[in-house]
Amino acid sequence: MSFIQAPKVGAITALIAALIYTFTRIVVSELNPGLHESIANMYIKDIESKWLTGVELQAALTELEQSMADYKKPILKFGITLMEILLLGLIASLISSIILRTKNN
Repeated sequence: MSFIQAPKVGAITALIAALIYTFTRIVVSELNPGLHESIANMYIKDIESKWLTGVELQAALTELEQSMADYKKPILKFGITLMEILLLGLIASLISSIILRTKNN
């Protein structure tokens, strides 16, 4: 396999894995409607545990609230979830193809 072919195969593999992951995550989040609230509560506790001033704390909580509202939109949720894993898969396939390339004589 040439250096050009390896990233293509890796990209296709990463895309398939990312799509499976995305659909699974969306199904799980739809089957468990309290999942988003529990994740938001976890982030709220993390933000409140930091030493932030009142203004900084309010800004962080407002940003978190906006992010959670955005994440409830199906298209945005699909895109964000897909990119979580796809980007890592593409980087891993590129690094693997660089490391494992063979020299053609």
